[in-house]
Amino acid sequence: MWKAKFMIQGLSDLVNKKSGHGWKWRYGRKKLWMNKTINAFILAGYRIPDKPISNYEINITRHSEREPDHDNLPSCAKDIIDGLVKNHVLYNDDPASMKICNVFWKFAKKSEGFMEINIRELR
Repeated sequence: MWKAKFMIQGLSDLVNKKSGHGWKWRYGRKKLWMNKTINAFILAGYRIPDKPISNYEINITRHSEREPDHDNLPSCAKDIIDGLVKNHVLYNDDPASMKICNVFWKFAKKSEGFMEINIRELR
């Protein structure tokens, strides 16, 4: 059974931060986080599977100084998941493929924020 666990330095954007900017800024940030995601995945020693994972659980933990609102927290996962799909690690992010998606928060000092990603293939 395939699984991966890796970390990305920095904090992906929450929807509140994204909403105050134009589409060019949002597109640039999305592209940045999609690239950061695949780079962290490869730097952690993983390689892109021969066949994208099509039945999986993903858990993403945001390590930051402030805890986001419950309705804002899941938004930090979107660009990370999209980066894994775009780079053929995950087959799709629809409910048929992504059976479980959890987004958590844990405290970290302001200058030490990071994202932790755990993916597990389901049978």
